[in-house]
Amino acid sequence: EYMGNILPTDMSTTPAPATKDEALSEGESTAKEEDEVPPRPEISKFLYQLIIGQLRDDGFYAAAEIVSESTFTPPSTKMERNKLAHLVVAALQSQHAFGNMSAPAETDLDTGLFDDIEFQEELQEEEDAAARKKSGIDFEEPHKTNKPPINLATKFVTTHKASCRVAAFNKDGKLVATASTDTSIKVLDVQKMLNHTQQRNEQNSEDFAVLRPVIRTYYDHTAPVTDLDFHPRGLPLLISSSKDCTIKFFDLSKPANKRSYRHIQDTHPVRSINFHPTGEYLIAGTDHPMIRLYDVQTFACFTCANPSDHHSAPINQVRYHSEANVFASCAKDGLVKIWDGVTNRCVRHIGPTPHAAEVTSVRFSRDGQYLLTCGKDLVPRLWEVATGRLVMQYHHPVPASTQQNVRVQAALSPEEDYVFGVDDSGKGLSAWDTHTGAFINRIPGHHGLTRWISVSPMATQLMTCSDDFRARFWVVENPVVAV
Repeated sequence: EYMGNILPTDMSTTPAPATKDEALSEGESTAKEEDEVPPRPEISKFLYQLIIGQLRDDGFYAAAEIVSESTFTPPSTKMERNKLAHLVVAALQSQHAFGNMSAPAETDLDTGLFDDIEFQEELQEEEDAAARKKSGIDFEEPHKTNKPPINLATKFVTTHKASCRVAAFNKDGKLVATASTDTSIKVLDVQKMLNHTQQRNEQNSEDFAVLRPVIRTYYDHTAPVTDLDFHPRGLPLLISSSKDCTIKFFDLSKPANKRSYRHIQDTHPVRSINFHPTGEYLIAGTDHPMIRLYDVQTFACFTCANPSDHHSAPINQVRYHSEANVFASCAKDGLVKIWDGVTNRCVRHIGPTPHAAEVTSVRFSRDGQYLLTCGKDLVPRLWEVATGRLVMQYHHPVPASTQQNVRVQAALSPEEDYVFGVDDSGKGLSAWDTHTGAFINRIPGHHGLTRWISVSPMATQLMTCSDDFRARFWVVENPVVAV
């Protein structure tokens, strides 16, 4: 009954030859017709379509094409997303339930396998991971048309000695790092910022309060810092990139260390970095149009061998999807590219984009189906990764009077129901409804251009960086209910 629900109703099998001579005859006939698709059971075709569909859903487009060509099986256009994954999970759950029952005597199933505690824990981890990966962006389900304004309040401010350019949260949202053109990097404890209630002393910044939120400060670069990233597997490791052509590694477990313990020396100023989700590799975008892939242990550098895959101008940003199957890049050539995370080949171009200026920011949704971009025109846009189709644009109620000649960012809220971007003045924040594109509200804050927006992965907490030398930590106050 279970198999009847998942297999095609018209499925049939090719009968085997009755004799050895018939088998030889059929083999000779097939050998003579090399271009003819070899006969096979319909179940094989269905299985191949499941595999091809799952590969495409996971972003392995090149591998899906190879399987399709090797098995003479075209991709199915009617198969639902992640069909194979759903069938595997359902089968495991079915076998697990069967293992807890008294099996018939004639069965040779090892029912004890499904009673194993380790198996149960692994299955639960897979289900939890799937729940975390599930995107909040679903345009097929109905959503509220009038969302209430999102009230953000500044909870803490840290000040650099020059323009603050970049911020990044770690995986569990307990730490956040900021960096500046003054070459400094600060690491802050989120819980200490949330507990911070003391009034600012005019002679000292908040950094020197009794419960000091700034727990590390590094001075090791010789030029402005351009990007930051924490190790994705929870190791006490922070990396930074800079216009001094280096990528530096900082050990957070050693409070006394003010400098990096190792670094990668590139040939060009490094503009963007991002860890591979395993933490074993990192990608880097520089003033050179070729994206670099570095081995974190050996510092061996790899680039795509196909010249036509590369950008034609300096890279603005590179970002992996959390499953590592794809990564995205944007550059000064106005293009956004999607890359295969295994072969390091470009599998899709998006652009030239409708952004009136170059694209400076790329962010994947949790499930990898969508990509959020933003450019110097200050308008965030949402794209479908599989097709490159523009899904939604997030316009300001009053169009920005002038384009910003700096890199600006856009980000999704943790639940992916809001999009955050820079407002039309370039100094505050704007919030939009992800699903409808409706403008929700504007949040004033900085006195200079807002250069970076980073959202915590665990809660609606933001860190913004500005040319006013400050990094602001924002938290959600009690929401205003729309009437």
